[in-house]
Amino acid sequence: MQQRLFLTTTPTLAHYRVPPPAILCLIYLTFLLVACKGTTEDAPYMGIAKEQKTIGFSAAAESKYITVNTNRPFSAVSDQPSWCTAETLHGASDNLKITVKSNDTGVRTAQVRVSAPECIDIVVSITQFRAANALNVMTYNVRYDTESDGENKWGNRKDVAAQIILNEEIDIVGMQEVLNNQLNDIVARLPGYTSIGVGRNGGTSGEYNPIFYKNTRFSLISSGTFWLSETPDIVGSKGWDGAHPRIATWAVLKDAANQSHLLAVNTHLDHQGTQARQEGVRLLLSRIGTLKQDTLPVVLTGDFNMEPTNANILYITNPSTPNHVLHTKTLAQTATGAAGTVHSFGATPEPQRTFIDYIFVSEQTEVILHAVLPEKLNNIYLSDHAPVMAKIRLPD
Repeated sequence: MQQRLFLTTTPTLAHYRVPPPAILCLIYLTFLLVACKGTTEDAPYMGIAKEQKTIGFSAAAESKYITVNTNRPFSAVSDQPSWCTAETLHGASDNLKITVKSNDTGVRTAQVRVSAPECIDIVVSITQFRAANALNVMTYNVRYDTESDGENKWGNRKDVAAQIILNEEIDIVGMQEVLNNQLNDIVARLPGYTSIGVGRNGGTSGEYNPIFYKNTRFSLISSGTFWLSETPDIVGSKGWDGAHPRIATWAVLKDAANQSHLLAVNTHLDHQGTQARQEGVRLLLSRIGTLKQDTLPVVLTGDFNMEPTNANILYITNPSTPNHVLHTKTLAQTATGAAGTVHSFGATPEPQRTFIDYIFVSEQTEVILHAVLPEKLNNIYLSDHAPVMAKIRLPD
């Protein structure tokens, strides 16, 4: 009988095919990666599409939106906050809003810096263009040269009187109460401007209502003066019940930026004659109708010696009035400065100041800003009136 022999053995590591150390290490690392999956997904990141890192804006006020891809809370800051602002919109897909104000000062640029914790900052470059038909206009009663003004006499004010025009980058300014010596002083201090107009008594005698314009931008097509009287073409004629002869200076200007033309008119209505102001307003609008030839945009500046509620001012702005024009203050997107324009070298408290200095424009004109400017520059009174300026965009 054949016997079977059974051998009993003890298993060894070889029986189980134990992985070598390198494989054990790989298994261990895999385990760690799986265990730490959440940590890997939370690694900080932030990105903006290449085409959204450079943005262009037209001259109009506008907002555009950008998508910031990030898993961190982020912030955005503009280096030109006066006209370009950035707002984060957490939770939205387009989560960065960039807003620019209307631009009439030339091409301008800004940078918006986007930041997030543990991420590299991203800079978005902003460029905004200026509309060719946007301009800055001013009306400015400079106050006669008289020794009775003491420390506020013209000799102490002439430098700042011209400097305010340069500071505000004015394209067209209509002035009142300018005598010939004052005109010469201003011309000498505004080398980039051309002045047109004559004295109300003819030639260089009496008050000028000059129009100054930037000669690098505009060229003169035609110009003239008429008197606010029953005989507007007779030099020195005084109208109705007026205390003095009053004039209006006008100019048709060609804008080099887009070859368009505009009509600028500047005047100073009588301070005493009620009928002179009423008839003067009607003559102004009638002449404007003739000069603009039904096509030119109009800018009318002046000291009208009447407040906005006066019937004659309401007549000027009434849509049913032929050749009517509109007050820039009522049209303005933003209006700043004091409520009144006459401060008498600071002697009149602000609540008691009257508003009599105007900039009127044609319908369809966009008014970005109307500003009654501060009464002083370099702590010197500019005049007994505050200059008034408007940033406008004329209709095409």
